[in-house]
Amino acid sequence: MSKQPPRATSARARMWIAAAFIGLAVAGYAVWKQQAAAKLRRLLPPIPNVSGRPAGLAVALADAEHQATSAGSSDAGLAELGRIYQANNFLPQAEACWRQLMQREPDDGHWTYYLADLSRSGGDDDAMGGWLRKTVEISPDYSTAWLKLAEWEFKTGQVDQSGRDYLQRLSLTPGDPYAQLGLARVALAHDQRDAAAHQIESIVQQVPTFYPAHNLLAEILAQRGDAAGAKVQRALGRAALRFREADDPWLEELRSRCFDVDRICLWASIDLTTNHGDHGIALLERAIQIAPDDPVPFVDLGQIYLQIRDPATARQKFESAIDQPKAPADAFAGLSDALRALKRPDLAENAARRGLERSPNDANLETALGNAQREQGQVDDAIATFRLATQHAPTVAETFYNLGSAQLLRGPSAEAEENLRHALALKETYAPALAALGRICLAAGKTEEAGRYISLLYQTAPQAPDASRLMGVWCLQAATASAKAGQLADAERELRQGLTAAPDLPELNARLGLLLGQQGRYADSLPPLEAYRKLQPKEALASLFLGQAYANLGRTADARQCLNDGETLARDSGQQQVQSLCSRLLQTLPP
Repeated sequence: MSKQPPRATSARARMWIAAAFIGLAVAGYAVWKQQAAAKLRRLLPPIPNVSGRPAGLAVALADAEHQATSAGSSDAGLAELGRIYQANNFLPQAEACWRQLMQREPDDGHWTYYLADLSRSGGDDDAMGGWLRKTVEISPDYSTAWLKLAEWEFKTGQVDQSGRDYLQRLSLTPGDPYAQLGLARVALAHDQRDAAAHQIESIVQQVPTFYPAHNLLAEILAQRGDAAGAKVQRALGRAALRFREADDPWLEELRSRCFDVDRICLWASIDLTTNHGDHGIALLERAIQIAPDDPVPFVDLGQIYLQIRDPATARQKFESAIDQPKAPADAFAGLSDALRALKRPDLAENAARRGLERSPNDANLETALGNAQREQGQVDDAIATFRLATQHAPTVAETFYNLGSAQLLRGPSAEAEENLRHALALKETYAPALAALGRICLAAGKTEEAGRYISLLYQTAPQAPDASRLMGVWCLQAATASAKAGQLADAERELRQGLTAAPDLPELNARLGLLLGQQGRYADSLPPLEAYRKLQPKEALASLFLGQAYANLGRTADARQCLNDGETLARDSGQQQVQSLCSRLLQTLPP
């Protein structure tokens, strides 16, 4: 029998030796991993007692700790554990995670940024500033860190450096109102008031709901001696949306790890009142998953769906809240509002009464009941119910507005106006009361008083129903009075002001065109008269007025077309005088 070649034997031996070394290396790596995991377990604090908290929190912490400290662990598990701790206010435990991750992944700015937030929570401003500086060194493209660093620097007197860092934020987030506001404050700190005002005016034009800009502009205007302008800016600030911190994705990603229902509902409330994202819907859905027996997230969700005009879904959420043993009064009030929006005031009344059985003398429920009664034509009952609401909520503007507006359904009265004025005394920019009083004064011919209400309405709530139209009507009334007094320049200014607010109001266009034409400014009169005819194509007067302007400018063909149209429209509508005028003007036109 022949022997195996020596070369083959040698190769096989080398393979066995290599395999042995690989096995030893693998075993050594496994031992190292086990030792590393054991060391990390010793360095991390134990999971805190979470009894009395939602059950999901204990499960999430246990899973994350296992991912972080098992033999097969990864840094992702440790990061998840830290995020859960920080989201649920276990601050020392979160800090321990971030300090370990700083050693393991030193090129990730998340960890120093989270430590900065922990320092802020603990009131250690110096440490916060240090961690923010470290963050922008590691992650210079995270713009929110630059903003917070600049704010900290300004607060601690490092004004020039804060200005540079606000500019860095702007380079990463162009047009950012927070950085622009900061730069305005830097300018004021250097007594550069014109530069500050320019910066602030830019913000209020681009982001009119950013109320800190209105407040700072009010201060600047007051220092200039412009008390009226300052008052308007303060009113705009009060009418603006609730203030919201700048978007902070790194901190906001913690929200999905939070098991504190109250905290989640607060975040959702801020999202709703600042028109942010999905208005807080996802947050509240998470709150419901965490605490399905808590009625509050259902109520908050219902309010969101009411605000985004989905009353059917709102109804479902309010009904889910009412099914809970401790349903709050707001659940019944919200259900009543949803049912009214669904055109079922009868069911809305029933929902409000059910709520009042549980929570007597609740002003929100009385308001809901009064609204349902009014929509069913039960005006006297609604007035009585709203009167009760004013007694139980004497500092709420809405209750007095509801009472006054219901009383107006019975006709103008001093008491109704007094209640509307009381609503404004409680909240000077309350848009419904401003609009109602503006209409009353317009109808009574009280032009000057109407202007006070309507101008404030248009300045502070231009998006409110009828705000633009009321501004236009008031300007028309004011211009009519000015023209009668021979103050033609004032009349023209008021008409143009009205057209800025309500360009589609036919009467404004007609009156301005006629005013200019009467002064022989026929070319200037064409745009408003052409707009008038476009807005009222079947109105004979629109064709007559425009035809006259064309005739005076020598545009014979255009004049003839308009006057022929006017003559036809007037004949068809029985306006004999207008028809006669069109005919006579046609006869004067050159062939």
